[in-house]
Amino acid sequence: MYRILIFYRAEPPSLSPALSIWWPGRVIELFNLMPPEVWGNGNMPEGRCVYFIGACFSVPEIDTNRMEVWNLPLRWDRLEEWERTHGTRVFGEPWLKWLFEEVGGWEKPPVLVDLDPPYHATQGDEVLCRRLVGQYNARQQLWVAPG
Repeated sequence: MYRILIFYRAEPPSLSPALSIWWPGRVIELFNLMPPEVWGNGNMPEGRCVYFIGACFSVPEIDTNRMEVWNLPLRWDRLEEWERTHGTRVFGEPWLKWLFEEVGGWEKPPVLVDLDPPYHATQGDEVLCRRLVGQYNARQQLWVAPG
């Protein structure tokens, strides 16, 4: 089954290209195959996507021959609309709502990986998993079930 992943942060608004990856299992299982370094070193979506793609080549269970990266045709002019209306560049929730509108026409919603707290992955309205923060050891999973 193909999964579309988009790494993003709402403040300031930023997102990665869409990564199409063949993965038959659950998203949490895919994320926990990645080395911990993939999830550290900052929260810029484009960089996180690059680290994720690189890590995919070190995991034999992932079919990297089927991976594709797509630029997203988002309407960034809406950021100017928001600033004119509200007089600030703090976008947060409205920007995320616009992102959902832009990708809402896809056959299956993409998995959105939030790189700001609370560090979770969602698909549509469903939270698929969340990332642990703080103290953890090498035997512990970085991504856990929601709740």
